[in-house]
Amino acid sequence: TRTTPDAFLAAAGADVRPTGMTGLVAGRMRGGEVESLRSFGFSDAEDLDSLTTGAVFRFPAFTEVMVSALAAALGQEGRIDLDAPLSSVLTGLDTRLGAVSLRHLLSHQSGIDDAAPQGSEWSKILDDLDDRAIFTDPGAVYSYSRYDYPLAVRALVELLEEDLASAANRWVFEPVGMENTSFGDPVQGLPVLVTAVPDLLSFGSTWIDAQARNPASLFADSVSQALEDGYGRVFEGGLWTDQVEGRPRASLMCSSGPVGDAAAIQIFPESEVIEVFWSRARTQGRGWPSVTSGHLLETLASDLGLESDLFEPRKVRGDAQLGVGPRPCLDPEIRTVRADDPGTPAGSEEWAGRYMNGDRVFELRDREGFLWLEAGMGTELEVTHWKGDTYLATMAGRPFWPFRLVRDSKNLRYSVLEGRAHIHEEDGPGG
Repeated sequence: TRTTPDAFLAAAGADVRPTGMTGLVAGRMRGGEVESLRSFGFSDAEDLDSLTTGAVFRFPAFTEVMVSALAAALGQEGRIDLDAPLSSVLTGLDTRLGAVSLRHLLSHQSGIDDAAPQGSEWSKILDDLDDRAIFTDPGAVYSYSRYDYPLAVRALVELLEEDLASAANRWVFEPVGMENTSFGDPVQGLPVLVTAVPDLLSFGSTWIDAQARNPASLFADSVSQALEDGYGRVFEGGLWTDQVEGRPRASLMCSSGPVGDAAAIQIFPESEVIEVFWSRARTQGRGWPSVTSGHLLETLASDLGLESDLFEPRKVRGDAQLGVGPRPCLDPEIRTVRADDPGTPAGSEEWAGRYMNGDRVFELRDREGFLWLEAGMGTELEVTHWKGDTYLATMAGRPFWPFRLVRDSKNLRYSVLEGRAHIHEEDGPGG
């Protein structure tokens, strides 16, 4: 369906100049029926109205969701055991690395750090991976690792009796009706998803139906339990699951791609509503359509009777993002919270100590009963409590770094700084 001039077009047009956006496709489905499907812009520089709603694009981050969906399908058919240690599938792994399971990898709870890989081809990078990359026990805590999905792909390829692309087509794309979706040319030896907005709407509908071949049914128990216990956001099967005003939501929002692509999917299972949008800009890194996505979110919130911002967590003025995000899919800065009042000085209590994630270390120091963050080069930043589990490292009384202090379901202390979980070391200073 092509659009006519309306609020959507006005919003999309407002994004073109500041972001360099050349086009955007947005769709919404409710109860299995497409409510709207709109396009704006051009895919061909010679034809300024050439972008169609079925435009095909690369969505690297959603590759993880499809890998999870494939693993779910194979697990439900008894073809693979998602809880089996990798050592039962891959040979030559070190002891701790071999204890990690596919389920750990697919939920970024492997305990593998996120240190920059040495090399450019993932086959060689994974060959060199050993126990030095493990910073905590598998299943202890969510912490994004760029190694998790490449390792999951390697394990699946070893288990399959066919290549990954053919298996995904047979077990996921065809059953879900994703006619324009495939694994495109690999990047550094890894598959990259090629898809379209209508296909993502179909996927969302299948996710809601909890049919046989989708990640929802695989991870439903752990997600619902986590939400019931109030853990906040849970990452399972390539998607974030959280609650907006008490309503479950699954989502993924990413600004990444070969050009300036940005894409987002939100699924509200109780209302059976799915919203997807994708945009392209002329330059990489400038692809997030703030005005358009804000308009779509406000419309969705109104339709669902929600008042909260639908993208959470929001950004506090400073250099880091609040909360955990599956990099490079940090939450977009649609609405900025200006923390002009950084809150009150944070008591040190049990939080002082050393926090580690692989080779990255920082310390929260106790100074006369209050927390200070060791920022390196002899610099210490006063820590204030902003609200909830969110704290701010401040400089001259102004917010500098937002971070979170969290206890997980096993009462393990950790801090989330710049989208990365750091485990509290019990033998560190103040610990």
